[in-house]
Amino acid sequence: MTVSMRLLCLLACVLALSSPADAQPGPTGGQTNTALLTKVSPDQMADILTKAGYPSKVQSAGAEKTLATQFFPGAPGKVLFTACDGAGCGLVGFVYDFGKISNIDAKWVNAWNGQKPVSAVLKGDGSLQMLMWTHVFGPVTPEHLAATARLFVEVVNSSTDFQPSN
Repeated sequence: MTVSMRLLCLLACVLALSSPADAQPGPTGGQTNTALLTKVSPDQMADILTKAGYPSKVQSAGAEKTLATQFFPGAPGKVLFTACDGAGCGLVGFVYDFGKISNIDAKWVNAWNGQKPVSAVLKGDGSLQMLMWTHVFGPVTPEHLAATARLFVEVVNSSTDFQPSN
């Protein structure tokens, strides 16, 4: 599959999972539509993921906040935030650390990254990490963010069967 075809397939998946945004301005008269987000706070994201079936808890390290998230039963994952200001964050990263896996090498990682929307990183200690960033722009609905988490989990799950071609 060519790179442009893969990008087209990825775009189709994102569009299929996304919720439509309103083309018109929101309600007038001081009313706001709380279902649409242009940024998300770690607390909001923890609530969205917990409601989607991925128990999440905010963790702080100074000014930086992350989420401890259970994407898979009994296996901790995390959510990172960047592009943040007082209104929330515009970029959310889903992360899962596999640890060291004996049959994973640079060839496997390069083949994976050439075909999948979730990046695989082989860290210096030989451990495998999966990462997918999503922008909060639009506005988007909380369901869009939950659907993105489900896509992340589905793609990471498929890694157990992934075999690079020779």
